[in-house]
Amino acid sequence: MNRQAAFTLIELMVVVTLVALLALVGVPNFQRMVSDNRASSQANNIMASLQLARNEATRTRRPVTVCPSTNQESCATASDWDRGWIVFYDANESGTPAIDNTEQDIINVGQARSSGIATSGPARVRFRPTGMTEETTTVHVFTITPERCVSDEVRTIRVVPGGRANLQRTDCPS
Repeated sequence: MNRQAAFTLIELMVVVTLVALLALVGVPNFQRMVSDNRASSQANNIMASLQLARNEATRTRRPVTVCPSTNQESCATASDWDRGWIVFYDANESGTPAIDNTEQDIINVGQARSSGIATSGPARVRFRPTGMTEETTTVHVFTITPERCVSDEVRTIRVVPGGRANLQRTDCPS
């Protein structure tokens, strides 16, 4: 006798239902993980630029500034860090890079790579040749918030007057 193996309609419906339930539970968790990783990546990029600026200021004994930039050549007028930032030597302490034919003052260009992430911060952070920030009483605060923030996905970077930056996870705004 010739027997054929096949799935019944009931078995197929049970499998489809189980797959749908797993997707229903798994997709939101995956989206949260992706959002959390984007915020973490953005925060790490800003931290790296701040650390580079401080290190360059102490190494070269020249003031170095980090500021938001929309064109990666000059500082933006607003504190909009969502579109990128630049790190540059600020010898004349004007807050703008002075690019001429003999010396390239821009040290690094930070690209905001993640969509769905809101990044706010100060208009600029300037490090003195000692590694301290220009403002002796101001703590510079950067906030990186995912679009659909849940729980403790916000990253907060604080740059103290001594020049040290630290990164913390904080709760989403309510």
